[in-house]
Amino acid sequence: MAQAERRNKMLERTAICGSLAILAAPAIAQSAPAEPPSVPEVVVTATRRSEDVTKVPYNISVVSPREIESRGVTTFEDLTRQIPNLNLNAAGDRTVGSQRPVMRGLNASSTDRQGAALEQAPVATYLGNVPFGDLFPITDVERVEVLRGPQGTLYGAGALGGALRIIPTEPQLSHFGGSVEGALGGVYHASKIDRSIGGTLNVPVGDTLAFRVSAKHQYDAGFIDRYGVMVRQNGPLSAPVLANPSDPAGSSAAFRKIDGANWGWNTSVRGSVKWQPTDDLKVIAAYDYAHFKGNGGPEDDPHFRGGPYPVDPNVVFPATGKYEVIVPYEEPYDRTAHMSSVDVSYDAGFATLSSTTSYTTTSGFNQPDVTYLYLNLPPSYQDYYVGNPRNPRFNGQSIYQDDRKIFTQEVRIVSRSGGPLDYVAGGYFQRELTRDNLSLIFPGQADFAAATGQFFLTGPDGLSVLLAGKNKFTDKAIFGELTWHITPRWQITGGARIFWQDFTRNLDILLYTFNLPPVAEANSSSIRGKAIFKANTSFEIAPGQNAYATFSQGFRRGGPNTFATTGVIREDPDFLIYKPDTVDNYELGIKGRISGFRYNAALFWDAWNNPQIGLLTPVNRYPVVFNGKKARTRGFEVELNKNVGDKLSLSASLAYVEATLLQSFCIPTGTAVPDPNSPTGDAILDPCGIRGEKGGRLPGSAKYSANLGALYTVDIGDDNHLSFDLNAQYNGSILTSLPYSGLPDPPVLPSYWITNGRVSIEHKQYQIAFYVRNILNRRALLSTTVYAPDLIGPIDRLDTITRPRQIGVEAKYTW
Repeated sequence: MAQAERRNKMLERTAICGSLAILAAPAIAQSAPAEPPSVPEVVVTATRRSEDVTKVPYNISVVSPREIESRGVTTFEDLTRQIPNLNLNAAGDRTVGSQRPVMRGLNASSTDRQGAALEQAPVATYLGNVPFGDLFPITDVERVEVLRGPQGTLYGAGALGGALRIIPTEPQLSHFGGSVEGALGGVYHASKIDRSIGGTLNVPVGDTLAFRVSAKHQYDAGFIDRYGVMVRQNGPLSAPVLANPSDPAGSSAAFRKIDGANWGWNTSVRGSVKWQPTDDLKVIAAYDYAHFKGNGGPEDDPHFRGGPYPVDPNVVFPATGKYEVIVPYEEPYDRTAHMSSVDVSYDAGFATLSSTTSYTTTSGFNQPDVTYLYLNLPPSYQDYYVGNPRNPRFNGQSIYQDDRKIFTQEVRIVSRSGGPLDYVAGGYFQRELTRDNLSLIFPGQADFAAATGQFFLTGPDGLSVLLAGKNKFTDKAIFGELTWHITPRWQITGGARIFWQDFTRNLDILLYTFNLPPVAEANSSSIRGKAIFKANTSFEIAPGQNAYATFSQGFRRGGPNTFATTGVIREDPDFLIYKPDTVDNYELGIKGRISGFRYNAALFWDAWNNPQIGLLTPVNRYPVVFNGKKARTRGFEVELNKNVGDKLSLSASLAYVEATLLQSFCIPTGTAVPDPNSPTGDAILDPCGIRGEKGGRLPGSAKYSANLGALYTVDIGDDNHLSFDLNAQYNGSILTSLPYSGLPDPPVLPSYWITNGRVSIEHKQYQIAFYVRNILNRRALLSTTVYAPDLIGPIDRLDTITRPRQIGVEAKYTW
């Protein structure tokens, strides 16, 4: 303990010194000239043609490679924290399969999504021109484009709140070069160090061909100490070891402690080849690989004040503090993703013809502990699951497994600019096959039941329930946008996208614990000719100043839920189908450059119909999707960038969103085990278990969010450059969930600031940088347990938190 305290104090002193150095940099460096230059042009391709960001007639922001580097962005989760009005309340890499980003408040699902999510994400994410970019780390990118507001016409179903485009760096013709880099860092409360190694290599072959490969291998040290981990007899899913082997009925479990339990490795590789035989034809083929592996998540429990273990009063645990938790299982996870793509573009003179083909596979598992979940069930349930007398070694695990295969094909034609009419038109096809399994396992429970004369039936290795799902989804669409340049300063755009979609879902249910025969369920839904529209006009009110007004629609696919509709595990058949949800967006904005500033400001109003709500069924704890009725989000976004002289660059952004329900709704939570006092033999848990009240706040998004940044660079002679970078992100309070049975007042996550700093020295091809992330060591909550711990107390009140302060050094060599 003393060693850990000394290490933490050393990290704290280093952080304070580093912060003071960053803050004092402008005072000790050379003064800047009085007359500032203009902010440089930033070219984006969000509209499928290259143009300056201030001329795109809707709200779009750009995150530069320098910002990505200075703020320590390596994952999609890190990226979302840099963008106001964008939230992702995820528990690290282990939830990458279920994370759902939220833009402009368009979310009704709980923030506590540990396992699986069936609803389509409300924000479309792309790696280049290929969907599903959120599966891959943020490395070797040219820029990130943030398209706010529904983008359904060009980016399809799922671009409900907006779209994120991660633009990778293309291979460069006639340039041989590359880089190698590495980093080491200390993490507050961690016994090990962060470390990473990576690099890029660009190899031209003649004048028309080039290869590029980038790779990175990174270890994130754990900072959560996990107590009460049960020692296992024979592997992670086996029965616990008895503290007293001679007493199989009453013995406690043997426990151990794991320091830094939430560690993680991630590896990424991108290889690409560009063939450009003429100025008119370009072909880029790419392969992306990502692998995430680790244990646990960034969850702690400073609320437990010590006392008996709920399942075994003979065991007494001390109070836990920050970065400490009592959980009986390790919770490993593993995920691998592969993506192959081919982009072809041909300039035919009158227009550019393009094609994007991709094939993506991803598979993985996540094993959250569910012991406390079952200890919070009503006493009649616990008598069966936990036993009567209770098993002092009771433990439960769930395993979420999924396997996805996705093929997409898109073709586009984009007219040459310069005439009175511009157009974009295309067609899109997607086929997605998904298999997902949820297993509930109670290791050692059958053995305990046999030793005490009780009945508890399980399958192999303590398997209680197995829910095996299979999805098939196809999406066909045609889309287009037409722009009329009425005058050189005034334009009008109209657009539309028409969908044809089919979605089938099958579910096989094995219920060993209930000793019931297998159940097979199937369901399907279709959409024929669903159309969404866009209308936009923009006017150059002064040179370099553009005002715009937009009406746009977003759309997210509906689909079938699958669950048993008869027997003791039946659910309400009214919810076998969940509807698509749609958004009508109204937006006014102004953007441009003036007096050395680049600015962007927008007001928006979104009317949301049939909002989808992703939840777990309370009986079987299986993911399903329900619909609310009507909701609304409205707010504003402001973004400013300013160059002060040729050395200092400043940036600031502020966003506000008010997300509320416009209509109340009530959803029954289903049925449970037989009840002899019920006329039907089934017990209804709560006829209004999931509900929303008119005027109630939507979960998952902050009302206010902001970013501040300052970059100061000065020449220090002999081809040396010294840079100081300080940035901060603010996130306001977030509601965790809609009210539901047992949780009438869901918790609210408090607001927080995260501040980062970086000092770098460049000498010709060499760079060394010292960084401090989370300078003030804020323990910010990203989510918290959203079921009421009334029965067993705060031992299961788990908070998902940000990483504490990190201090480290990075080195890079470029040639």
